[in-house]
Amino acid sequence: MDKNQEAVDSANAPRDIIGYSDAAELLGIPINTCYGLVHAKRLPHYRLGTRSVRFSRRKLLAYLQEHAVEVAQ
Repeated sequence: MDKNQEAVDSANAPRDIIGYSDAAELLGIPINTCYGLVHAKRLPHYRLGTRSVRFSRRKLLAYLQEHAVEVAQ
C-alpha cells in the first residue's frame, strides 16, 4: 500500500468505526440480535474494554457478502 492510500484509509477511519445501533441498522437486524451475535463471536467487532464494542463498517459489509446465499436458477 502506498502513502496516498494510507492517507485515504486513515482519513476515512473515523467514519468506518460505528457502534451497535449503526451496525444493527446497517445489517438490517434488531439491536438485540446484534448483541447476541457479538456475544456468540459470530460478528466481526472490536472490544475496547469490558463493555465497549465497536464495528468496522467495511468488515460488516464483507461479512454480509461472505454469508450471501446464491440462488440456483
